[in-house]
This record gives sequence, C-alpha cells and structure tokens, in this order.
Amino acid sequence: MQRLQSFSNVTTKKALHLYAVVLVVTLLIAIFIGQGRALAASESGFPHVQGTQLIDGNGQPFILRGAMIESSFAYIKSWKSGKDPLAILNTTTFTAMVQQWHMNALRINISEWIYDLNPATYLTKLDTAIQQANAAGLYVILDFHNDRQSGAVAPYNDGMLHTVSLTWWKTMAAHYLNYPMVMFDPINEPQYTSWPMWLHGNGGTVVGYADAIAAIRSTGAQQIIIVEPGKAGGPTTADKGWETFDATTITDPNIVYSKHIYKDIISGNPTLWDHQWGSLLNTHPIFYGEWALLPNALHPVHCQGLNSTNADSLIKAFLSYLGQRQANWTAWDFLPYHLIENTTNFKPTSFATGAPWACGAAAAAQAGMGTEVQNYLASVALTSTSTSNPTDTIPPSISITSPANGSRVQPESITTITVSAIDDVGVTKVVFSVNGTLLCTDTSAPYSCQWNTPATANATYTIEAKAYDAAGNTATSSSSIKSSGKCTGKRKCHAGPRHR
Repeated sequence: MQRLQSFSNVTTKKALHLYAVVLVVTLLIAIFIGQGRALAASESGFPHVQGTQLIDGNGQPFILRGAMIESSFAYIKSWKSGKDPLAILNTTTFTAMVQQWHMNALRINISEWIYDLNPATYLTKLDTAIQQANAAGLYVILDFHNDRQSGAVAPYNDGMLHTVSLTWWKTMAAHYLNYPMVMFDPINEPQYTSWPMWLHGNGGTVVGYADAIAAIRSTGAQQIIIVEPGKAGGPTTADKGWETFDATTITDPNIVYSKHIYKDIISGNPTLWDHQWGSLLNTHPIFYGEWALLPNALHPVHCQGLNSTNADSLIKAFLSYLGQRQANWTAWDFLPYHLIENTTNFKPTSFATGAPWACGAAAAAQAGMGTEVQNYLASVALTSTSTSNPTDTIPPSISITSPANGSRVQPESITTITVSAIDDVGVTKVVFSVNGTLLCTDTSAPYSCQWNTPATANATYTIEAKAYDAAGNTATSSSSIKSSGKCTGKRKCHAGPRHR
C-alpha cells in the first residue's frame, strides 16, 4: 500500500512536470506565431507594385502626382554657404502642395558627398523634411544627384554609381527602414552607355542598378525603388528611353520605371511619348520623375519651339496624356518661377505672364505652367471627391468686395480684386475674369487677384468671380466698373467708347 502510494505520488509529479513543459512550449509557439503575424502586418503597410499600379498601405491603388523641390541637400556650394534646405522644405510648403495644389508626392534631390561632410546634421535636417512632408500627406522620393554640383569629384563625378555609393545607400535604406511613405531613386539621369553596364557596372568600381537594388534590399528595406534609363537608352529622341530595355533583367517586384521629359513635350506627339516607354507601357508602373514646359529654361534647347501662343495647348495635351496612361509624375519644380510665383502664398505661374514671348526671351522670365497644372490637379481631386461624396448640392456664397460695383479704376494701373467666398463644406477655388477673359485662379482665402488695367480711358469692364466647392457646385458674383478719364502712366490713354 505504501509502495503503491509512493508510486502514485511520483507519477503525479511526472505528469505535472510534463504538463508544465507542454504549456511552456505552447506559449513559446504562440509568441512566435504572434511575432510572425505582427511582422506580416507591418510589411503589408508598405506601398507596393501590382501590375501597372501602385498600391498603398491600405490596399488601395494610387497615382503619384506632385513636384520636385531643389535645395541645398544636393548643391554643395549652397550647403557650405549655410543655406538651410528647411527654409523651403517645411510644413508651410508641404501644406500648400497638398491643400492648395492637391499633390501627394515630393521629389527631393540628395547628395552622398554633402552627407559625408556632416552625416548627423545632414540626416537630422533630412529627417525633419521627410517627417513633415509625410505628415502633410506627401510621399517622398529620395533622388541621388551625383555630379559636380552635388560635390562629386573624380572619379565619382561621372554620373554613375560606384561601390562607395552602395555603402551609402545601405546606410540610407537602413535609416529609413520604417518609413513607408519614402521611395528610393538610386541615381538621377545616369550616364551608363549600355544596358549591361546599366545593370551590373564595369566589373570594377562602377556598379549598376542590379547592385544598388540588392544593396538596398539587403537592409530589409521594402520601399519602392525607382530606376531611370539615362544614356543607356540612347542619346537621341528616336531611341532614348526604355524602347530597347529588356524588363526581365530586373526581377525585384517593387520597381517603378522613370524617365525625364522636357523638349519632347513640345512635339505634342503621344506616339513619340509611347515609343519612349517601349514594352514597359501597359505592363509596369511608369513615372515621369521630371517634366516641364519651361519658357525660361536655363538651357534654351529645353524650350525650343515653345511660345506664348502654343504653350497652353501643349501643356493640356501632355496632362491629358498623363491621365490616359495613368502615369505617375513629379513636375519640375515647386519654386519660382516654374510652378509658383512665390513662396508666400504659392500662387501658380501663368503662360499669360509677359506674353507675347518666345523660348528664352526676357519677357518669359516669370512665365510658367503652374496655372494649368494646378487646374488639372484640382479637376482630378474634384472628380474623386464628387464620386465619394455626391450628396453635397449646396453652392458656395460669393461677393466681390473690391472694387465696388459702379466704382472707377485708374487706367494703366494695378487693381486688386478681392472677394468673400464661403461654403458649408469648403471653397476649393475662385476663378476671376474680366469681360469674359480668364484672369487668375486663387485656391486659398483671402481670395484675390491682381489686374493690370488697360491704358484706356472711360472704358467699361465687367468683373466676374466664380467660386467652386469640392462637389462641383458653383456660385458667381459680378460687378461693373469704369476706368477714369486720366492715365497715370507715361503712355497716352486710348479713348474709350462714348456712351450717351
């Protein structure tokens, strides 16, 4: 009986011990599975490529539409002179890009060589810019500029990636490992002269895109990587771009293909634009990392054939093409006088400024495509908002506050037109016109427009201001004014029509 009881106690202890072991193992397995699930959830929060589309962290397709902003992050002379990149790359600018311009992407050019001067300071400032841009709602493309302006010296100023750059990209990728709204553009406008060299370098210190992609991925970075053809696609309009590229040579699934376009926009030829994408068109995501119609181009070759007469139709044709091809893009650039007139209220430039003008003329110094780009983005946003919220049928309320109806203005002077506009949801823009001719568009309160009154005495003008809300509802206010009988400028007044 005592032996049996003793055996029973031993058996019970063994059973309890075995139960404890099983319980611990079960808990460890549960923890391991939980960690795996957490990792999978984290990974699914990064944008990725699916066919020809970009898919955001919530599983919804999106298109990058935004602008590039140049700064001392990529210009060594500016950096050394103390010019702070955060003077333009800040919350004020980013809020304007998102709210006034309906953008969702920002391309920032950066430099390994400026970073090397003071890595801690450089990254601290870059972190601030990226975090503020992301908070405003902007995806950020980090674009490595590798030239003399960015601080590169021989043998690294050849416009190609080198082994030292792979180490730097590993540092950058690891640093931004947990930034889902960041994308990497390993080198701007690369100077490789063949596709094999573009892919793998020269077998020495020059490396290619396959090496850069592998270096970035080796850190665990999941972000989308953007690649550019540069000279590998050929030096002329007829063969440059991706026409001869074999897309099977890149196996990474999260690649977006980019190219830059300036003077070829002036051709107005969608067939040419398609040709430059080759087999990537309708099979992979495409991205115009830089594009613009530049009346005031630094290099006149970029605007040859452009003038104030054809500029509007050319930019509308290209914007239409971007929409038809569902192309991602960042326009060049969100600085005066390209897209914006100033960094105070970020008003768009206009091709009407200085007209008539031709490419590179002094009269074109402040002309730009900003108005057309802003109007296009507003229409895209309006379509999207109207689709998601079609029940808003209440129009805005608007009234012209100055100049007052029946008042007089001086000929050959600047008159500021101001309005009061409100809406139950929000006013998206106010469009100003005089005698039926579009004058300007303002997207933020207080709404105003400057009008250069003609040198005509005793003329009658009808000012009209039209307010829009996000659902497409509109309201209009108009006033009639006259010019006085005297001019303030040096030129003589033209006699206006006489009224009995």
